[in-house]
Amino acid sequence: EPDGPPLIPGSAGLADYLTGVYAAFGAVTALRHRDRTGEGQEVDIALYEAVFQMLGDLVETYDHLGEVQDRIGSMNPHAAPHNNFRAKDGKWVAIGCTSNGLFAKLVKTMGQPDLLEDERFSSNRSRIAHRQEIESTVASWAKEHPADELVATLIDHGVPASLIYTVSDAFSDSHYWERGAIVRIPTDDVGDLATRGVVPRLTATPGRIDHLGGRIGADNDSVYTEVLGLKPDEIAKFRRHGVI
Repeated sequence: EPDGPPLIPGSAGLADYLTGVYAAFGAVTALRHRDRTGEGQEVDIALYEAVFQMLGDLVETYDHLGEVQDRIGSMNPHAAPHNNFRAKDGKWVAIGCTSNGLFAKLVKTMGQPDLLEDERFSSNRSRIAHRQEIESTVASWAKEHPADELVATLIDHGVPASLIYTVSDAFSDSHYWERGAIVRIPTDDVGDLATRGVVPRLTATPGRIDHLGGRIGADNDSVYTEVLGLKPDEIAKFRRHGVI
């Protein structure tokens, strides 16, 4: 939040995952180049660069206007009301209004069409200038309704809204299972274990998950004999001395 300290994202591995995606894209691009020219090349990317690419227009805004965007919490700096609001049951709902038309639909859904006559909220620019007032009004209204009812009502009236999912919500949503976003895979130790599916899915080669890895050391013997070329007596010697 604006008055709070910098925070790490929900997943500390975000940079690792993003860099993996960029590296894979770079590898595919390099292979396409190889197929056309016969020339290979090195794919070079740093962890910070992957995240840096996700920062929207921060670089251009600073260069052109000299503005440094500080922490903004969950609000949208370019639109209001556009934030996360707590419902009656304690769950959180994202509501977004990026135009006058959407704002008109929102206030009518709220049963407060008189807000359209308020000069403070007559345009997106003025709503941003009076963000605290309009988002406080929306927050008070949201607290009067359970999250599921809130989202359904907003969507029925054409207002972009969504429940902010926990992983438990994802497990309860059949769409995740039907899409294969969550799949169950047999394991040696804990039985069937839910994990994330293959993304993206291709029509001809959709991919699949065969296993999540064996027990620790499950492949040792094949590595020692087939990869390292060790003989049985050598392996036995290493075991006796606690090397393996």
